[in-house]
Amino acid sequence: MKYSSVAVSVALACMAVCDAYAQDVPDTLVTQPSGTAAGEPGPPPGRKIVPLKEPQSAAQSYTLDSFTVSPEIVVSEMYDDNVYATQTNKIADFATIFSPTVWVQSNWSEHVLKFEAGGDLARYQSQTSQNSNDYHYGAEGRYDISADTNVYGGLRKAQEHEDRESPDFRNGYFPTEYQALKGYAGWFRQFDRLSVRVGGTAQKLDFSNVPFTYGVINNQDRNRTIYTGGARFAYELSPYSEVYLQSAVDDRRYQNVPDDAGYYRDSNGERFLVGSRINIPHQLRLDAFVGHMTQRYQDARLGNVSTPMIGANADWYESPVTTLNAYLDRTIEETTVFQTVPVVLPASSYVNTYTGLTVNHKYTERLSASANLSYSRNEFMGFSRTDNYTGIGFGTVYKLSRGIFLDTSYQHRFMKSDYSLEDFSRNILFFRLAFALSPG
Repeated sequence: MKYSSVAVSVALACMAVCDAYAQDVPDTLVTQPSGTAAGEPGPPPGRKIVPLKEPQSAAQSYTLDSFTVSPEIVVSEMYDDNVYATQTNKIADFATIFSPTVWVQSNWSEHVLKFEAGGDLARYQSQTSQNSNDYHYGAEGRYDISADTNVYGGLRKAQEHEDRESPDFRNGYFPTEYQALKGYAGWFRQFDRLSVRVGGTAQKLDFSNVPFTYGVINNQDRNRTIYTGGARFAYELSPYSEVYLQSAVDDRRYQNVPDDAGYYRDSNGERFLVGSRINIPHQLRLDAFVGHMTQRYQDARLGNVSTPMIGANADWYESPVTTLNAYLDRTIEETTVFQTVPVVLPASSYVNTYTGLTVNHKYTERLSASANLSYSRNEFMGFSRTDNYTGIGFGTVYKLSRGIFLDTSYQHRFMKSDYSLEDFSRNILFFRLAFALSPG
């Protein structure tokens, strides 16, 4: 259901999966912003090239023994007037993206087991060097020890590629591919109104080298493993609200030590936050937090990070047919960007502050429309550079028939940086058809 390569950074990664699989949480308490990056690669949230609004899944489920199976195929046509995200000499092209996906989920009275597999195969009309074959598959589950206690875990393997908008993309002939293997596990316990969640995540990232004009770009320096672990304590104030405390550690270990430039990029950090989740049924759903995050690098020449963290995710149901979503997040992202003038200086990372606003309106049972505005500010650690990304878009989703949706969207995206040569703008159009494959 996506085109661009993006491993969306997960805040307190173990906490995110806690919320999804630790217990059957009522709809009053299901949203939670990411909180802090886990060191995953690719553009920060909001800079991935996907349609403005994902169409509703066309997949219709059918039963196979004690499992529910939901297959789907999405065919997309994309027009991009600046495929390489350059300031000048823009090249436009069409691309066809073929995206098959299948979901399998248990329908047991207790315990949960899920499987998912899918891919995104992109084929450009003239810029065939930008073709890509992304895929992913994984499994996750929950074992209910009792009505109040469970354990959970999961494993996911993926091949992705970086979009040209990424600050780490170094102008190779082909997209930079990477393999991501991620596993997580945790424990949950409910004590009346108090709940405790403890979990951890490990992720291994392997980047491929890419040929360019003067040889080969060595991306092996970016290979790393990220370990996160933490705990979350929540207290239910009412059936529709809770307050929580979270803490986590973030340990990042690189394969090549030092890297080709002689830097030791290993680091460790901590995240602490306090937040609240509130829901007024059919009116407002809000999750917001504040806290502090740090990341300390082994090499004294790399800039450490110590900065406030904030986050919020709000859904306002203005009417039965109109919904407003607002999102805010702040993360620490890994990077290998250098300053070259007047002296060579490395960046250890950059702090990404992202905010987005989306309005959805349902005109009829078949037709809905949406519009959004997003802004991302990247502040590099180690030298003075700030990149500002802005996105504006709108789109529609039309239900052609049962299990078939047509999605159209337009996006205008641009970036302004202290390094003016990095500036770009691009316009992107999507036309997508989503088909169910199951009977019924």
